[in-house]
Amino acid sequence: MKNEIDRDSTDKYKSLLQVQYSIFEKLKSYTFDLSKTEITDAIIERMDAFWHFNINNKELLERRTNSVAADFFTETCLLFIKAYFENKHNGIYKVYSEEQIKTDPNNKRKHIKPDISIKKNNKLVAAIEIKISNSFKRKSIDAHLKDRELQIKTFYPNAYFGVIAFWNFFNTNSEE
Repeated sequence: MKNEIDRDSTDKYKSLLQVQYSIFEKLKSYTFDLSKTEITDAIIERMDAFWHFNINNKELLERRTNSVAADFFTETCLLFIKAYFENKHNGIYKVYSEEQIKTDPNNKRKHIKPDISIKKNNKLVAAIEIKISNSFKRKSIDAHLKDRELQIKTFYPNAYFGVIAFWNFFNTNSEE
């Protein structure tokens, strides 16, 4: 017998997985128009829902910190990127999250884990970092991303390296 004290919450939370499966199925036949902002808008709406719950719940519980949004943002972006590449391109591409990418062929232990990796014929064609804020382990985000791009480009020179950021925290006055 289920505990009645929190049944409403647990039932709704568990049902979210079926909602996710349903959305992913719909995306399989969706005609993506990359000249429009519909994917960006959908991601913004998901993040808004995430923060709506978590910020209000933080106030209710009188927490001092917010729930971490980075993983939710990565999963949200992953959903749309995976659907676009794997479904639109008939399985030619495979999309992974946090997959180990070797950065030294002579050292099996040396690797990085991009937030999102896209492979074609089991070869890396793109590595995408997903960032929600302008800090990474208390370091400059720019330095981290330049280092990550160098690691990717050194061993995978033909691979695309990109960043998806929720806020524009990059220096727009930069000449780069």
